[in-house]
Amino acid sequence: MPIPTSTEVIGDGYLTFLVRLVEGAWPSPPPGHNPFLPPDPELVVAALGPSHWAVLNRYSVLPDHLLVVTQRFEEQESLLTLEDFRAAWKCLWQRDVLVFYNSGIDAGASQRHKHLQAVPLPLGSSGPRIPLEPMLERVVFDGQVSRTPGLPFVHGLCKLDPGWTEDEAIQSSHDLYEQLLGALGLRPASELGRPAPHNVLLTHEWLLIVPRSRERFETISINALGFAGQFLVKTEGEREKLVEFGPLRALSHVAVLRGA
Repeated sequence: MPIPTSTEVIGDGYLTFLVRLVEGAWPSPPPGHNPFLPPDPELVVAALGPSHWAVLNRYSVLPDHLLVVTQRFEEQESLLTLEDFRAAWKCLWQRDVLVFYNSGIDAGASQRHKHLQAVPLPLGSSGPRIPLEPMLERVVFDGQVSRTPGLPFVHGLCKLDPGWTEDEAIQSSHDLYEQLLGALGLRPASELGRPAPHNVLLTHEWLLIVPRSRERFETISINALGFAGQFLVKTEGEREKLVEFGPLRALSHVAVLRGA
């Protein structure tokens, strides 16, 4: 069952954001424990091929929130592979979902074991299915990679072809991901190095990557869902600080400002 939250829609300019406030105490997972090796059998939904499990999120605030977990241990900071995209598309072809990846602690990851996440759309009960999606329609193209002029932080966006077959979607979205990594300077300097922290967001229609500079705005941890337009706050004080500062400025604080 999802953790109870109250939901508020906050305007910031012509954008709207969803802010979910936890009702009651936030549960704390056991420190140092890897919940994915192996995953709790009662939370396993299905195998996503030979490389990944679909596992229910024990600490979800959204119904049917899935974790797409590698069956063998890989570091959460590692780059996404073709098999990761294959598992992601098994979810995308079943239902209208947002798949996202928090690459590293500074990108909002809470577990070292590599996992993507999938949440059903729409994120809210009203408004756009993804709060920031209307902004992503205002793009400036640079080859296949584009950016949105209204977003003040570094990011890369690729539109996907709705006519792709499943195999084409897997290969092409992985290729575009690799292209975005290069365009944004996120690749590690050597094979032994780790990529710079970043968030990946994937739908049927687009792929978005946002480089990160830090995990938190004040005490508020922000993961990839922040760049979809949804925040999770655990106290009324955090909610007030987010409203006062503005959601878009909070995202800019944890991303990389253009020209910085």
